[in-house]
Amino acid sequence: LKVATSPLLAASLMPHVIAHFRSDFPDVRVELLDVPVADVAEAVRSGQAHLGICTSIQDSPDLKSDMVLRDALCAACPEGHPLAAQEQVAWADLIELPLILLKPGTGLRNLIDKAMHRWASQMRPEFEVANIHTALGLVGAGLGVSVLPAYSLARAGKIGRAHV
Repeated sequence: LKVATSPLLAASLMPHVIAHFRSDFPDVRVELLDVPVADVAEAVRSGQAHLGICTSIQDSPDLKSDMVLRDALCAACPEGHPLAAQEQVAWADLIELPLILLKPGTGLRNLIDKAMHRWASQMRPEFEVANIHTALGLVGAGLGVSVLPAYSLARAGKIGRAHV
């Protein structure tokens, strides 16, 4: 079984999914292809993968898609930051903070831009990066606050978090 997915899902979610799958189906070999999110649909379409698992909505009418997991977005902040003590944060609370966001055009950034459209003219990201791990490193160094999926923070170490 060949599965295409993003590098972040390949590293965070899929190892547990594959381990559980193998316990039920020990004779099925699973091949994991970690590709950019934008390439997941094409990997399936071209036959490189039997199925794809991704975090963004892909406009692929030629492929069948189902939602299998819903995750929350969290404000990721340096340990000890005032946001870390909060259970929930409003989007407006993030405007005045140095934001570390993924580059425009990524699935996650599209979600954030949609949620923060009301404050778009005030939003001034401190950093715009291509990789969630880079955002986590910058947050961990105390350089700002990011908005990331909860699953990406599962093994992030000393990072505070609050749902947005």
